[in-house]
Amino acid sequence: MYIVKYRKIFYAISGILMLGSLVAMFVWGLKPGIDFKGGSVIEVEYTNTRPEVSVVREALSPLSLGESIRPTGDRGYIIQLKTITEVERASLVKALSPKATDTLEVKRFDSIGPLLGAEALSKSLVSIVLVLLAIVIFVTFAFI
Repeated sequence: MYIVKYRKIFYAISGILMLGSLVAMFVWGLKPGIDFKGGSVIEVEYTNTRPEVSVVREALSPLSLGESIRPTGDRGYIIQLKTITEVERASLVKALSPKATDTLEVKRFDSIGPLLGAEALSKSLVSIVLVLLAIVIFVTFAFI
């Protein structure tokens, strides 16, 4: 077989890829999403045409909410930001529709606290370690 004949080359390639992955993980780290560090997500949909991302980013810049804006569908945006209050939410919706012609509908608003996110992160890391350990044990017993 081709793989068995050149197994040392494949071992070397696998080792290089694993080493590169570990180096990248330690250099840049894992960046947990909003589910793990807490924050808010709002999904809006414009009734007419949605404005450009740069226009939305410019409208939200005075609020300094640390937003991440992604287009969704033909007329909507999903905006991820830090945890906000009801007052900040109202000013966010007002900033997203500065003109009377830019009417929008808030389709979803979720807010996740940092304590719940930290618990989910720790449980996820424990789960990953346990799964990796189970795979190693399975492979060990399967090929002995």
